[in-house]
Amino acid sequence: MNKAYRSIYNERTGTFVAVSENVNTRGKRASSRMSKVAVAIAGLATAGLMAGGAMAAVVTDDDTNTITFTGGAGSITGVESITGLSGLTVSGIIEGTALESTGDLEVGGDASVDGELDVTNNATVGGALGVTGATTLSDALTVAGNTTLNGATTINDTLNVTGATTLNSLGVTTGATVGGTLGVTGATTLSDALTVAGNTTLNGATTINDTLNVTGATTLNS
Repeated sequence: MNKAYRSIYNERTGTFVAVSENVNTRGKRASSRMSKVAVAIAGLATAGLMAGGAMAAVVTDDDTNTITFTGGAGSITGVESITGLSGLTVSGIIEGTALESTGDLEVGGDASVDGELDVTNNATVGGALGVTGATTLSDALTVAGNTTLNGATTINDTLNVTGATTLNSLGVTTGATVGGTLGVTGATTLSDALTVAGNTTLNGATTINDTLNVTGATTLNS
């Protein structure tokens, strides 16, 4: 069944956007402004989104500071960094060179970041997590799959990983629980307990201010 689309002019992106004929338009808004990153993403997504053989619409809302995909599932490609977000929820896979969020990060699938990962609140990843640069979280990190963090890792709350964990260095303020194996190349510092279901290898200086619980083999440099 064919879907009808119409074009509206988006003042923020300076482009015409294809939207469903059922999408309502609004008059001129007051002082509300959409963040620059949202505008940049909307511009890129408008140019590259396809859904069911037709262009999917990208609707931006200045009042709620949101981007909505209509006419089918959409994707954002060609964006090297996403910064200044108050929160990010992705039901599928996310890939990028840098990711910064002042709110929560929720990813349903795998998350791959070639640069730094900086999240102010909780970070939850339903699949695997891989970060090439530094990882800084002010709250908890929960990962359902394997976790590989090649840069310095600082987590000011709890680390919960169901799968295997490979870290360059690890600093956790609260407890750390790993369902699989744990391998840390650099220093490991925990202010609370460390619980690992599999084998544990900590090659750097290790400081744990509470209990160490390891079900498998444990290898420590110090």
